[in-house]
This record gives sequence, structure tokens and C-alpha cells, in this order.
Amino acid sequence: MGVRAVNVLAGAVALALVLGLAPCSSFPAGGGEAGSALNGADGSGPPAGFVVLTRVPTRERVVALTFDAGSDGGHTRALLEILEEEDVPATFFLTGTWIEQFPELARAVAEKGHDLGNHTATHPHLTALTDEEVLRELESTDEAALRATGRSLTPYFRPPYGEYDRRVASAAARAGYRYVVMWTVDSLDWRMVPAEELRRRVVEGAVPGGIILMHVGSATNLPGALPDIIRDLRGRGYRFGTLGDLLALMPAGAVLHTVLPGETLSGLARAYAVDPGAIMAANDLRAADSLRAWTTLLIPRGSPVSPPDRGVTTPGEPADPPDPSEPEPGDGGSDPREPDDRSLLGRAEDIWRTLVRLWNLVALLFGGLFRPG
Repeated sequence: MGVRAVNVLAGAVALALVLGLAPCSSFPAGGGEAGSALNGADGSGPPAGFVVLTRVPTRERVVALTFDAGSDGGHTRALLEILEEEDVPATFFLTGTWIEQFPELARAVAEKGHDLGNHTATHPHLTALTDEEVLRELESTDEAALRATGRSLTPYFRPPYGEYDRRVASAAARAGYRYVVMWTVDSLDWRMVPAEELRRRVVEGAVPGGIILMHVGSATNLPGALPDIIRDLRGRGYRFGTLGDLLALMPAGAVLHTVLPGETLSGLARAYAVDPGAIMAANDLRAADSLRAWTTLLIPRGSPVSPPDRGVTTPGEPADPPDPSEPEPGDGGSDPREPDDRSLLGRAEDIWRTLVRLWNLVALLFGGLFRPG
């Protein structure tokens, strides 16, 4: 092969690597540092110190109605009356500002027996704050709740705008908020959509273990829709519970695990000493490669071997948070239920496609080099 051909081939390799591998640059080759940091030195998969809930893994037809309280007092009393009349327990996420402005409403929510969660003090973009600022947002809100209601807001935390990353979730876990509560259905009530559209959106989007996002503020038509939402869901065989009620449905000995970037089904199976097929069956996974980062799995009871004790989260037990210096996921934006991370299989597919492009490019170049005449 001539010098010219060698130079062309070297250039083609460099070009292919730049074009083909750039999308994978956020992932360590071969599971590298991120794999070690997330999964332990052997990649076996100790879980994180937080659990992200977009729904609670269960096959039972039960949903959690959740209400954010962060603007005005709005329809809070009307919604509490509807929930009491329909005998429906719910979960309310309160901001510190709201509690300070409406302590009597915060007390009313607590006295009705609903679950309480933390929605930060001032409803900021948490991913733009330092760890210390995140902690102050959560701790000051919890202090306000204790003064107004006598109850703590732990262990449930809902990030404003749905914005969180691993660093924020880890900081929240250190403050006792091991559940980052997102949602299965966003009612979009804050857009002042008509009551009928609210009803349809919530009812048609409900799934077993679903978490419904709604608001108590005045900029919503929810009071006109909520009774029909409750009746229609009951007509479809659903019942209602707080987040604590739904988490209590977990089988004895089972734990929840939020899949972090780089984790694999086989690694989780080794970490928890369970068969991979048992994890697939418990979570209705159709294939091993369908595991996706930032989804939460139900890990069934395994062998008598204890699961890893770093950050295992079970209802009612504390969890050790992950190291905040470890690599963070991409900012999830307004709905980070599926941050932009892919599994090892996805990276292998990228590499394979790159090799195919490289081969085609080399064939094209050498076809030109050695064409007769």
C-alpha cells in the first residue's frame, strides 16, 4: 500500500471517529470512571441513595393524586372538601413561601391526614443552585412545615419545574428526601384548560401505580373536574392512595432501584443476588436491553444473601446518598423522567454503526484510489 493510501486511510479513521463517536463522548469507554462511580469498582451495581418515582411499580389499579401548592391559596379548601366527600387520600407538595403565607391551609391539609411533601422554599431552578443552596431550600421549608403543622415533609420531594439531576437528588437524599417524586400524568391544569379536557387527560393517562400532577392555585379549573376524575377512575376499577399507601404495596423484602447511566440488568441481578429473569418479570421488561436509565425498578426478594447496603432504599428505612462528586446526568429540563443517557448496549450500537460508516468510507476512498486510468 502506498504512502498516499496510508495517509488517506489514517484521515478516514480520524474523520470517522470524530463523526461517529462524538455522540458517545459523555459515556466512559468500557464502563470506565462513571461505571465504577455509579456501580462500584467491579460494576456490580450498588444502588443510589435516592429513588426517582414517575410511578410506583405495581400491577394493582391504584393511583396517587398529588397537588402542588406554590402560588396562592386558590382552590385549596374546595379541593380538600371534594377529597373528603369522596373519601380520597392524596399527597400535597408545599413550598416554604406558601406555608408562610397560608399556615392555616397547610394545617388543614395535614389535619385531613394527607401525605405532605417538600416543593422547596422559593420554587427555584435547582440545577442552577449549589448543594448548600439546595439544602437550604429544603430545610427551611421543612422547618416552616413543622411550625405550621407539626409534621415533617420527609421523605418526599418534588423538584420545581421537574428539574433535577443526580447532584440535586443526592443533596435532597442527604436532607432525608430519598424519593424524588415526578409524575405519570401532568394534568396541565395550570394552563387553565377546560374541566372536561382535564378529566379526559387524567383518566385516559392513568395506569396502575400512576402519579397524577395537579395544583391548588386559582389558575386552574380543577374543582370542576376533580369529582368526575374520581368517579371515572373508580368506574375503571381504580382506587386512590397517598404515596405512602402505594409504596406499602411493595412485596415483602422487595426494594426500589432507580437505574443509573451505565448500569445493566446482569449487574443489578448480581448486586441483589436475584435472577435477571425475576427482575424482568417483576417489571414487565420484554428484553434485557430494554433497561433504561432513570427508570425505577422493583427488585424482588432474592436469595438469603443480603443486597448491597450502600443506599438501598426501602419504605421506612434511611438511605446512604451517593457521592455528589460522581458524574451527573444531563439536565432533564421540564420533564427529566427520561434523561438523555443510554445503556452500554446503546453505546455498542453506536460503535457498530461507526465501524460500518468507516468501512463504507474506506471502500469509497480506495475505490477511487485504485480505479483504472
